[in-house]
Amino acid sequence: MTPKGIIYDLDGTLLDSLGGMHDRFFTAAQKINLPVDPIRRLQLHAYFVIARKNNTSEIARQLWPNVNMEALREAWISIDIESKIPLTIGAIDTLSELVAMGISQHLLTDRDPQTTHEILRRHYIDELFDSVHPRIERDCHKPDVRRAAPLMLCIEERYIRREELLYVGDAMHLDGTLARALDIPFVGITTGMHSRKEFLREGVKDDMIIDVLPELLKFFPE
Repeated sequence: MTPKGIIYDLDGTLLDSLGGMHDRFFTAAQKINLPVDPIRRLQLHAYFVIARKNNTSEIARQLWPNVNMEALREAWISIDIESKIPLTIGAIDTLSELVAMGISQHLLTDRDPQTTHEILRRHYIDELFDSVHPRIERDCHKPDVRRAAPLMLCIEERYIRREELLYVGDAMHLDGTLARALDIPFVGITTGMHSRKEFLREGVKDDMIIDVLPELLKFFPE
């Protein structure tokens, strides 16, 4: 069965953002005069890469117990927007081709609304999505199924069943777990958090793993 719709993650899937993420995070910290040292860099790596924690507020409070989160958040948004992070290989062509095929495309990200929409506008891909769902509630992150409630409502209004969707993401502990909870077929992409080997270890079948976004077109035979 050819899918009728796709749900995308943003960071590491459409946006090639993970490589310099730690540097941007610490640049934001230094902007508000927080101390940055090798120990904190190792701690961030341990939290984000090893422990797979994705709540930046929680991580920041571990690194700087008395941090002003509002100030750090504003600095982070400013640095992130200024950084001009590129898209992953073939992202814009793949999105455009799928739009031409009539595929319904949706974005689900834990980024804040301001940064999300600025990134989409900067790359001229904002109009390629039928709906965009940044994180509105600060304490509600993937893979909490509540994060997907407005998205699933948009999809149901288009009369697309869950088995007619693909959920494309780079992080098994976030996107893969959420896709399974929603009973939506998951496609792991190796441009971000996880390698093919890691996805296989988590039970993702080899034919449901792609290395670059254009490989997604194999699910849409002409």
